[in-house]
Amino acid sequence: MDHQREISRIRQEKDLAEYKRMVANQKLKPSSVPQQANAKDLKLVVAVRKRPLLSKEQGEIDCISVSNPKVRVNECGLKVDLTKIVTNHDFKFDYSFSEKEDTDIVYSQVIKPLIPLLNEKGTVTIFAYGPTGSGKTFTMEGIQSAAIRDMFALEKPGDSLSYYASYFEIYDGKVYDLLNKRQLLVLLEDGKNKIQVKGLSETEADSAERILKIMEFGNSIRSTSPTVANDTSSRSHAICKIQIKKANNLIGTLLLIDLAGSEKAQLGQANSRRRRAEGTEINKSLLALKECIRAIDMKGPHIPFRASKLTMVLRDSFIGSSKKNKIVMIACISPGKNTTGDAINTLLYADRLKENKPVKAPETVLEPVSLNKMSSRAEPPKSNEERDLNMLMTTLMKEDRDSFMLLKAVEELKKAEEELVDAHKEYVRQNELAKVQEKTLAEKLKDLESNDIDLCIADMEKLMAKQVEMQKKLKEKIAAYKKKQSEEEELSKNPNKK
Repeated sequence: MDHQREISRIRQEKDLAEYKRMVANQKLKPSSVPQQANAKDLKLVVAVRKRPLLSKEQGEIDCISVSNPKVRVNECGLKVDLTKIVTNHDFKFDYSFSEKEDTDIVYSQVIKPLIPLLNEKGTVTIFAYGPTGSGKTFTMEGIQSAAIRDMFALEKPGDSLSYYASYFEIYDGKVYDLLNKRQLLVLLEDGKNKIQVKGLSETEADSAERILKIMEFGNSIRSTSPTVANDTSSRSHAICKIQIKKANNLIGTLLLIDLAGSEKAQLGQANSRRRRAEGTEINKSLLALKECIRAIDMKGPHIPFRASKLTMVLRDSFIGSSKKNKIVMIACISPGKNTTGDAINTLLYADRLKENKPVKAPETVLEPVSLNKMSSRAEPPKSNEERDLNMLMTTLMKEDRDSFMLLKAVEELKKAEEELVDAHKEYVRQNELAKVQEKTLAEKLKDLESNDIDLCIADMEKLMAKQVEMQKKLKEKIAAYKKKQSEEEELSKNPNKK
């Protein structure tokens, strides 16, 4: 047995050495005159940051090379005849940063030129995107610290500016206030199509340090869960909104968003139903975010911001043509051979944000994809929210049918769960009402000289029939939930199942 393990170890080391040699020959060469984009000239800035190999990854092959603005992923694999092959995946972005460039360089080139817009009625929105462990939270922490300090440094004597911070998270499709004991918040769309976060607390801050302390507190209660990639992965999107006001007039808005880790579907399949629900909700919101940003960059006629809670709260970042509104997406990637699949998926996501093809206007779909029905002919959407969600689901079905099917199953299970909870609440309410009616009936039966026995029996039968009907409805909801539960579990094990 030990001899076989030794042979296997030697073979693995030999294969690794061979792949290292092949990858080394395929890496990008550093550009002598690297391209420098001007963030101020772009409505949407897409940057990529590669993190270094960690100490626990020593011995891994570094399969990513960067030569600004280009990124190359060397994917190691085998041909049909089992000979080794390295496939190059090349991408080009507005900015690309290697592991040699620290967060200060990323900030100074991508974010710092945009900060003055905050004193010119501008809105600057900054995202970090990537799988768990890719360094996005590390990147955001460095960027937000510098951005907030530079924001305060813009104020001149006599400006008399006020700064207000709110911090909330979106977890499993629900919005929670991170500065008010994770109070559940409600999103409302007013008559002007603006999204209001009802109940969101707002804290006035007089310094950068105060806002950073506010964010530190919020992060301490942010939702995390263990995943395959990380023991304490952030499973929510965290949004810090900072508004600058002068005499109650809005001067500028800074939005700092640390997105939940994007995980491949198969990573979620090994987890519990709750973890799968988290993963599918995260993927849905990330897809909605991508479609909204693409629509902005391609000047699409409609921005489907109502497709997820994340894009709803960011509505003001998407709507409007002001040149002082900027969106920055920083895609973070890990360099190791074992994470090349995640890196390619992340880069594809970032690349599609600025695809050079027009975004079509939403057509009247005769057979729209619906979250509520699995039939081929679904009802037309009844609201703007349903329309945007159906557009999103149609896109997902085209791009990744397995994820589409799992998302459908999870959404239907969540709907069945909500209906079951509502049915039980109604069952309890009706039971309480029945107890009052039974007590009244019992009083009548004590005095049959004054009350007609036949009428009392009729009241008994009505009460019994109503209880039977209530139990029947509740049993139906329980059965419906169990059916959807079984379907979701089966699909998570076999995503190709239709």
